[in-house]
Amino acid sequence: EEPEIKNSPVAATIAEALYAAELVPAAGGKQAAIKVAGRFVCYSFRDTQVTLPLPLGKVAVESVQLDGAAAPLVAGTELNPLAILISRPGLHVVDLLFTVPVQLTGPAGVFSLNLTAVPSGLLRFKVPAGETNFRVNGSSGAFRRVVNEAVAELLIPVAAGGAFQVSWQPRQT
Repeated sequence: EEPEIKNSPVAATIAEALYAAELVPAAGGKQAAIKVAGRFVCYSFRDTQVTLPLPLGKVAVESVQLDGAAAPLVAGTELNPLAILISRPGLHVVDLLFTVPVQLTGPAGVFSLNLTAVPSGLLRFKVPAGETNFRVNGSSGAFRRVVNEAVAELLIPVAAGGAFQVSWQPRQT
């Protein structure tokens, strides 16, 4: 068990936020959406229960786990509307599965994700099929495109936080 740090100026903090996102096409009467698996590495400095706001805006939550067990979310702040309760000091992992809306026009699409700053953060977006051009916040240089085992992904640094808009359209010939 980790020792309590009584002189810490904060009760708990998030050290890293990782997001894995992919397009889920419309099916069975449900609209298309972006499904996101978020993983937050956090640390509690208190031996009492603390409320830790999660570093993202409004999303549709499907599930949340704290250290591998189901956990409830509570109301956070206006900037971070979701928070989790942590009852023990030390290192913890929060896994959050959520969706955000996507606007599709044929093979083109766009989605937005509002995040707040964290010391380390990365959004991995699984590229929809086909030869596609991407932009993040209007720029074609704000990300890196990688291919792992025939799956193309965009790696988008998100540690600084902000409103991230990811858009794509077929490559023009």
